[in-house]
Amino acid sequence: MKRLVSVLTALALPGSVLAQAPAALPTVTPTPVTSHSWKARDVALSIGGLILLSGMLDNSVHLESQNLRGVVSDRVAAIGNEFGNGRRVIPLLGAAWVIGTATGSERVRDVAGHTLQAGLTAGLAATTLKFLTGRDRPNGGTDADHFSPLRTGDTSFPSGHTALAFGVATALANEFEGTWDDVGLYGLATLTGLSRINDDKHWLSDVLGGAAIGVLAGRWATRSHRQLPIAVGPSGIGFSFSF
Repeated sequence: MKRLVSVLTALALPGSVLAQAPAALPTVTPTPVTSHSWKARDVALSIGGLILLSGMLDNSVHLESQNLRGVVSDRVAAIGNEFGNGRRVIPLLGAAWVIGTATGSERVRDVAGHTLQAGLTAGLAATTLKFLTGRDRPNGGTDADHFSPLRTGDTSFPSGHTALAFGVATALANEFEGTWDDVGLYGLATLTGLSRINDDKHWLSDVLGGAAIGVLAGRWATRSHRQLPIAVGPSGIGFSFSF
């Protein structure tokens, strides 16, 4: 069909024009139009819907998890809690970033910096939502639907441990190629979420909300090789922020 169109076009053009025309005309392929805003909205609606649906199971999952809780589950939960413990993970990532910067290892500096950004962002977002929602923890003796917005203190939604764990896991998974490392990292992050349920610290929807925040924070921190907004030089330490 393309050849037929070319022949008909050549017959229709004057000879002088054909003499000046190039030997081959470039083929222009139309670029399909995609809407990223629709994709972002669909993802947000899906995540929100999943969290709302999980809220219907909060009380039943809480009761079942406490019935199954024992010495073995507590020991396994202790491992998951460590992966989401900001007091341990954040200083460790900060030390790795300092070492990479001091030794001139750009790879170590970048990986540690991106992962540190993901962890800090996830933690800040989780802390903000905890204040805004003011949800009671399951070990407080109330049902899952008890909220006191704009309240500081020991609040529940979302899970900060889970947010940090998934933020770190997502950032590291994006930094390294392969499949098994992703399975291990997300497996540890999932263990963190299950540990929070086992320890009677969070509802199921708290964990899913934290996981969503962590994944988004990890993807943001590693997008376009974003740099840590801290620069160390002979004249001192500088900070910069970009959005």
